[in-house]
Amino acid sequence: MIRGAFGASRIVLLLLIARAVGASDFGKFALALSFIEIFKVVADLGLDIVSIRRFAAEPLRAAVIMNTVVGLKLVFSTCIVVIAPMLFLLLYRAEEGLSLLLILSLSVYTTLLSNAFLSYFQSQLSILKALPANLTGVILYVTFTAAGLLFGWPLEILAVAVPAGELVMLTLLMRRYARENPLHFRIDRNLAKALMRDSIFVGIAGILVVLYIRLDHLLINGYLGTTEVGRYAVAYRLVEPFFLLFSSLSVSVYASISARLNTPAESSILGTMKKVSASVLAIAAAGIAILAFVVAPNLSLLSSDYSGLGNVLLVLSFSLVPKGLNPQLTALLNSMGKFRTLMVVTISNLAVNVLLNIILIPRLGILGAAVAIVATESFNSLVQSIIALRSIRQHFGRTLLNDTSS
Repeated sequence: MIRGAFGASRIVLLLLIARAVGASDFGKFALALSFIEIFKVVADLGLDIVSIRRFAAEPLRAAVIMNTVVGLKLVFSTCIVVIAPMLFLLLYRAEEGLSLLLILSLSVYTTLLSNAFLSYFQSQLSILKALPANLTGVILYVTFTAAGLLFGWPLEILAVAVPAGELVMLTLLMRRYARENPLHFRIDRNLAKALMRDSIFVGIAGILVVLYIRLDHLLINGYLGTTEVGRYAVAYRLVEPFFLLFSSLSVSVYASISARLNTPAESSILGTMKKVSASVLAIAAAGIAILAFVVAPNLSLLSSDYSGLGNVLLVLSFSLVPKGLNPQLTALLNSMGKFRTLMVVTISNLAVNVLLNIILIPRLGILGAAVAIVATESFNSLVQSIIALRSIRQHFGRTLLNDTSS
């Protein structure tokens, strides 16, 4: 709920914006948004994943860890906010989209810092403490955007709603955290070095993941133009709520396993993974049915610009199965400290995705980008499953694995 409420509301509002402004203008918005989302992951550099593990393992040092994480994120965010617009101009020479990018780049600060506090509450399995802050931010975001759509505000003003809603949420999260721990923007150098040693591999993997997740938008723009980016973005955003659900679940799985990995309760971890996987598959099956039989036939109701997207949405819906399982497998491997291994896996995924997009987009258009996603994520599932099985055998021993299987 915490991680999904803002994302799901944003997706609904993005679809309303797409309907209001048309495919061409929405394509510019979607391109700027996808571009800045890539750089959010660059700025985070894996700190969220590593900090959850640290918070779970060292609860008594929570204040020191948080102060260092927040300090590092402020430094990295500032660097990205300066670099991202320059790269955008260099790559696209699209000054008309630069104003949107500059506004959305403010959300680098708000997103990264909010995630730091959410990671703390997640690691303590007390995420409900963050719920009021999250809902307040969502309400402000929805109200602001709805008013803009009602009164016909330009896209630049609508873009302000993203960092504004997150800023309110961040302020309330900081206040809630401060009830339990002191907050000072000071960096513990030794801890910072230790965090960076682990996070660098997670960060590289995260950057590569978001690259191949958002690469389709960038390549579609290069091959087909912003109008097709807008059309494809509508189909992709309709599938994305399920991705948010799966990724949110994986954070809880990661926090839970990290806390139990080297305790007497470690034998229950295999059972947890089986239950989580079964739940994910059930949700994916329901999602495919909803998207295929309810949403796809009615896309033309959104706007005539988005008619003919049924096949694209149908193909994208089949990515729910691997994209549901992959975050859970990643959570398991991250909890076991397999950061370098996951980085290598992600490099392979990116290579597969780039190759498929280059081959398929010129031939099949945006349908080719959808096929590339399904193929890449299926490849990712296969590779991670093999590695997870081997890692489980090494960590728990063959006897425990056999006993659990029997």
